[in-house]
Amino acid sequence: IHFKNDDMIISCRCYLQKYPNFSEIYDLKGTPSSLHKELTEEVCNAQVFAKENHYDGRVQVELKPGLMRVSSQGTYGFYKGRPRKIDYVGKPLSFMIAPDLLANLVKNYDHCEIGSGKLKIISGNCTYIACLFLSKKEGKNENE
Repeated sequence: IHFKNDDMIISCRCYLQKYPNFSEIYDLKGTPSSLHKELTEEVCNAQVFAKENHYDGRVQVELKPGLMRVSSQGTYGFYKGRPRKIDYVGKPLSFMIAPDLLANLVKNYDHCEIGSGKLKIISGNCTYIACLFLSKKEGKNENE
């Protein structure tokens, strides 16, 4: 079914199969953390070198209790931001994430939960979950 006016077309379709159960994904109980707006500058700086990396283009985020550091590596150099204070009390964690995604999350949200290789944000009735690429030094596979 298509709905159309002068500016927009909305298309709908009927889904006849059984809808998958996502409750396991949404039941993530992670460590609460803040997303301070000044991290946007760190992500933008790291993104310069991350874009040079044709393999993945991700930035690395290192979390320690009370601190977050964003870094990246490219063909012609690297960026290692200064540690920024955040409200994080979990165990040390290092993961890779797309810089555009991280910049968007920092820009639009103040808090998140991090755990089990996922980052979760709840905003009103919506829940957003991003899968994180845990760094190998954490003793995990990269795609966990």
